[in-house]
Amino acid sequence: YAVGLHTDLPPDVEIDESRIKDIIEVIDEEPLITPEILKLTQWTADYYASFWGEMLKASLPAGINTDKLKPKRRKAVRLLRSPDTPVRRSTDTLVRSDSEELLARETGDEDKSVPTPLRRGWYYHGELPHFDGEVNQFVTFRLADSLPQGVLEKIKLKIKHGKLESDSDEYRQMVEDFLDSGAGECILRNPKVASILQDVILYEANTAIDLKAWVIMPNHAHILFRLRKGYDLAGLMKRLKGVSARRINECLGRNGKVWQADYFDRYIRDGKHYGRTFRYIENNPVVSKLVDTPEKYEFGSASHRSPDTLVRSASEELLAGGTGDADKSVRTPILSPQQIKIIELLQANNGEMLFTDVLEKADVGASPLNTLAKRGIVEIYVQDVDRDPLKDAKLPDREDFTLTAEQQTALDAITNALNDTDKFKSFLLHGVTGSGKTEVYIRAMRFALDAGRSAMMLVPEIALTPVFSRRLRAVFGSEVAILHSNLSSGERYDEWRRIRRGDARIAIGTRSAVFAPLENIGLVIVDEEHDPSYRQHESPFYNARDVAVMRAHLAGAVVVLGSATPAMESFFNAQTGKYTYLRLPDRIGGRGLATAELIDMREVFKRFGKDVALSPELLDAITETHAKGEQVIILLNRRGFSQFVLCRTCGETLKCPNCDITLTFHRANNQLVCHYCNHREKSPKTCPHCQSEFLYFVGEGTENIADQLTKKFPAMRIARVDRDTMAHKGEMEDVLLTFA
Repeated sequence: YAVGLHTDLPPDVEIDESRIKDIIEVIDEEPLITPEILKLTQWTADYYASFWGEMLKASLPAGINTDKLKPKRRKAVRLLRSPDTPVRRSTDTLVRSDSEELLARETGDEDKSVPTPLRRGWYYHGELPHFDGEVNQFVTFRLADSLPQGVLEKIKLKIKHGKLESDSDEYRQMVEDFLDSGAGECILRNPKVASILQDVILYEANTAIDLKAWVIMPNHAHILFRLRKGYDLAGLMKRLKGVSARRINECLGRNGKVWQADYFDRYIRDGKHYGRTFRYIENNPVVSKLVDTPEKYEFGSASHRSPDTLVRSASEELLAGGTGDADKSVRTPILSPQQIKIIELLQANNGEMLFTDVLEKADVGASPLNTLAKRGIVEIYVQDVDRDPLKDAKLPDREDFTLTAEQQTALDAITNALNDTDKFKSFLLHGVTGSGKTEVYIRAMRFALDAGRSAMMLVPEIALTPVFSRRLRAVFGSEVAILHSNLSSGERYDEWRRIRRGDARIAIGTRSAVFAPLENIGLVIVDEEHDPSYRQHESPFYNARDVAVMRAHLAGAVVVLGSATPAMESFFNAQTGKYTYLRLPDRIGGRGLATAELIDMREVFKRFGKDVALSPELLDAITETHAKGEQVIILLNRRGFSQFVLCRTCGETLKCPNCDITLTFHRANNQLVCHYCNHREKSPKTCPHCQSEFLYFVGEGTENIADQLTKKFPAMRIARVDRDTMAHKGEMEDVLLTFA
């Protein structure tokens, strides 16, 4: 990762400066990692004695540095104008012919907006001080391999030593000869690649420029245009080359530089200059022997203004002629029945639909749609599609609760701290289960968003995110993004991109979400802050709760640590004044806490003379709860059917050959599994040590308990939630939401 730029070599670095290479191209328009996250990851790596590179990698979505993870894109159609709108061929439209421009000059109607004195010749883009005002400009840009760099350097040296004038005909001819010679791979000969560039140029014609003429040759492109107010040439070329390069690389399935960094541009001096330039552009394919007439070349303006593309209907023409109102410069399109269906469909759907949806619902092929695009009536483009993990989720109804006095006191303390802009403040919200901590969180987040800041909420387990994320989405809509490892790589990448773009200002997730690239963060919430799941137990090591506190400190934000049973260090910090202590001692509605009864399983063993996993007291409580129409949750921190296998003859246990820990028996697939390295082997019928048949399966896991409950309560619907049954995406979420 590049984490900084140096204008000079540091004195302690012993490198020959002449061997340092220039940066050819910066791939990303903006850094993936914000300065805030850069600083946070550096602190985290230092504090936990980890590697900064690993911490940077942990802060990004998995796979972002590979070609496999890409935005999901789809083809879409946008209605640009009504087909009834006439198209007037004048200086402010798509194309003005050279004869029209020359006629304007002869009649004294030429463009007077061109400033004088005029700059002449070709210029390197970094050296040309562009004029203000509206002027016609002629720009040429080339493929990366179209003009050998050595030749370009020779030309520059000739200019530098006075052997060649940059505004001379010799220089212009030199450049044009190189461009027309077809040097390089010439990927623009590929119609798909040329279409991509043409689509980008025509898109800019609808926004930033009045396009006069263009042509896309095998290794370069010419465009003649006038910039619209508020747009500049540098920005236009950055968009043209950047967007087209990305799409061309995707089309060809490759990565690499597409365009030369430089481009050539020249101002149009007068009508004569305009006509000569216009003819040069449109005749370029003919001169290069690609076609025999300009109108036959698909990727140029000549073919886009042929007589059969924009014509006036017969009835309109007759009516106009009969009234003496005929306007020869105005043309309106004749539309086929299929094209009319497409336009009516788009108008009925707010002017924008997916390409495939248009074809399916209008029951047409692609040809009439492509013709409408060529006529400038619709635009066909590629759009990014966000993979939303909550796309089809059923959201809870939003209830407007009245806060208790304790909740209001806690909320006031947090919002007062948020009002103190850019000042770090930390709180420990100590509230019993059911005391309403979540409602305090939500209202504090609303306050932060209303103040123009963003918010983050960390939860310890993935199992908690479905409930919290739906509740937040119901309140804040699309401003909520979710980050956790149970999402698909595409969903996680898209959610991260929404946060990075600023489309989502609330991030909720497990420990890695602490590195979410939120801008202007104002509030950080760590729910169940005592939970050990916030600790990362593999490299890079960190505690997300402590990193969250540091992130709030670096950002001048407010951090709230919430828990019914705070961690000892957090409670100590609250008692010593490092954190502000907030208390929610009572449950909402005055409900009492659940009663707990401890059952001594040794006494149960004495009663039954054998090991029993489910005590009579527990079975009676399950029966009673079910009779009331209520639900039961049984927690056990052991997977599998039996915890380990013991030989009664020799006393040996069956262990993992890699980790030297006992293997767990899974009855569903009759395997012994190591829960550390995932080593698997078939369950033996005899002891591998002494060949005895007397193997004893010791202990119970979730598979065993679920089996016992199913036998004892056949009428109940029983769901087992562990890593073995919830292996696929969405399964845990479905079970938890069904249970809820």
